Amino acid sequence: MNDSTNVTVENTVGNYNGGPGLDGYKDLDLLWQNNETDYNNWRGAQVGLYDFAQGGTKLMRAHTANVIGQKSYNNAAQGLWFDTDNMNITVDDAQLVGNLVGNLQLEANEGPVSVKNSTFCSGGGIQLINTAGITMSGNVLYNNGGLSFQNGQIFLAGNPGGREVTNWQTGQVTNVYTKNATIENNVIIGVGSSQYVFNTYLSGNDWSEYINNLTSNSNHWYNASNSTAFGVSSHQTTTFGRACRGRTTTLSGLRTRAVAVFHLLPIPTSSCWLITPRRTCLATPCPAA
Repeated sequence: MNDSTNVTVENTVGNYNGGPGLDGYKDLDLLWQNNETDYNNWRGAQVGLYDFAQGGTKLMRAHTANVIGQKSYNNAAQGLWFDTDNMNITVDDAQLVGNLVGNLQLEANEGPVSVKNSTFCSGGGIQLINTAGITMSGNVLYNNGGLSFQNGQIFLAGNPGGREVTNWQTGQVTNVYTKNATIENNVIIGVGSSQYVFNTYLSGNDWSEYINNLTSNSNHWYNASNSTAFGVSSHQTTTFGRACRGRTTTLSGLRTRAVAVFHLLPIPTSSCWLITPRRTCLATPCPAA
């Protein structure tokens, strides 16, 4: 769907396509609701092309879009991908599971982008790439990224020095960093000793733009097999304010890709975090002792 205004796409299925399942370009005032895109990009997978112009659902240059109830499973690419010049985006009640490159990828966007009440499991995690004004709240991230270069429940990447993005409506050019992020009230769980709950290769000013403008509170970061599951570059010395339920910890002299001074929080004993095949991972009451 290209160059459209005031459009609703709902109850639509785009499965088993050689390229993307559903996509849009230069659209205004959109509602994408209760759509499903599974097992797409099989043609790209045949030649090892997973990360170029494909995805379960891919939106480019969308200005004001609400994506509600999106389901994307087992795509050989991104599950849901906002690629370049997306603004005023809301993702709510999504289930993005088992997608190879990233369950959700936010790339080169002026923002703001709100992601809430959604589950991201057993895939490439959430990829944050030169996207400003991200808010994440009430989400569950579980078992993502263990075998991927983008190894992390949340993986922070980007172009050195930011990335220039042109607003297609106004022509304004903005150099975008991933900054002014708010990450609150999420459950973020790594599985196994190789998985990170947060990971990045950024350093220098790119890292400073992120960390010095971050609000992060009341999240549960957890990996039972890895007590140093925050991966950052070895030479970063800064303050990761409020990263672990209000704690402020200074990072200095860190080992490469491991932050020993962070303490991962245990999951509350009132809940057990389970994943069911294919569909979702949700909190359910613990069985009685």
